[in-house]
Amino acid sequence: MVFEVGIGTSQNWDPVTAGREVIEQALSKLSQPPKFVLLFSTIHYEKNKGFQKILETIYEQIPKETPLVGGTVAGFMNNTGVYTRGLTAMACYSDEIEVATGVGHSTKRNPKKAAREFVNNIKKMKINEKFKNKLLIDFISGPTMPHIPFIKRINLVRSKIIGELMAVYGLRASSLFGFGVGKEEEIIRELQKSNKTSIFGGSATDAGKLISNYQFNNKTVLKNSITGLLIYTNNQIFVDGFSEMTKTNVCFRVDKKSTEDRVIKTINDKPATIELLNKLGFTNEVFNNLEQLYRTTFYFPISISDDDSSTTTIGAIYGTNLAVGHKLQTNNIKLLSASGKQIVNSPNTFRKILENKNKLTLIIACETGMEALGGKIYKQKEQIDAICKDNYLVLYCGGEHFCNQNKINIRTHSYNLLTIFD
Repeated sequence: MVFEVGIGTSQNWDPVTAGREVIEQALSKLSQPPKFVLLFSTIHYEKNKGFQKILETIYEQIPKETPLVGGTVAGFMNNTGVYTRGLTAMACYSDEIEVATGVGHSTKRNPKKAAREFVNNIKKMKINEKFKNKLLIDFISGPTMPHIPFIKRINLVRSKIIGELMAVYGLRASSLFGFGVGKEEEIIRELQKSNKTSIFGGSATDAGKLISNYQFNNKTVLKNSITGLLIYTNNQIFVDGFSEMTKTNVCFRVDKKSTEDRVIKTINDKPATIELLNKLGFTNEVFNNLEQLYRTTFYFPISISDDDSSTTTIGAIYGTNLAVGHKLQTNNIKLLSASGKQIVNSPNTFRKILENKNKLTLIIACETGMEALGGKIYKQKEQIDAICKDNYLVLYCGGEHFCNQNKINIRTHSYNLLTIFD
């Protein structure tokens, strides 16, 4: 059985040159044209149709029918280094693999419909299902700041009145125009109903500004969409993940919520924002500096499900209302805290599986973890280099998710692993 993986990297500012460099490097490791290509970029090629130029350049080097999916990420890691600017590609060839690609549009406006469109596109390809194992890799448009045309992008509002309007009406209106929360949980649950298989993926993002993100499907650059691959293979597939956060002793009860269970209005019978300040140990004066409070909440995500399978961050502060990235699945909320040591040592959690004869290793982690580690991220890279071959790729995304044995995990601040092995 032949299973080959090639990875390319470029930091060239010119999109045509960058596209040519990554695909030539990736193809140099393959003996045959690839069965599929995964392509990921930071946001820096956004202007002047840079992403489109990259895709066109890559398809000059590969057969036009080759499936390609991917999108924008905050950064990535492979055997050559850690990057917060650049382009990377993973190309794969195997003589025992079948691949279909799909796309679904308007994920923020109608997530379930987008998921069904994605599944139907894959079904239309009618690939040979003779291989015993299958896997769905997906990439979804991640959260962006709520935005209504002709109105300023806004995620921090001090005024109680305006905050109330944004919490009730602004979020709904924003999703109609393709902005706001990613609604990944609705998409993944719909996919899981239609495909009884392992699912592994992440949310597209930019450089942490949450202004725009893009998805790639073959030669097309998309926004507000889902793209992905359905893979059939005889190789073994391992999918798993865990939260990089540690539990604190801080818990609170959500008494009142709104807007599709994505807005917390009161906590312990008190205005949500003020009570969150108290829980974090801040004085109310911090409310006068919402930017400081907002940035602080990135490092104190919350668990929003009883089994901790779903975690999220505060996506916006609207007066006394808190908007969260994912739907609340329980009213009993637990506050989590970032642990730098735990994040650094994340690869060791999967040491045993990574020491197998892995053909392909894809890791999706949280962009906030990358930001929190700073230069210490190279200690994490040293661990991966010590236990992996060259054929690994780590992506830092705006959200992470996987499904395995009917368990759905949709998180932020997590570390998720996909590996294919003999």
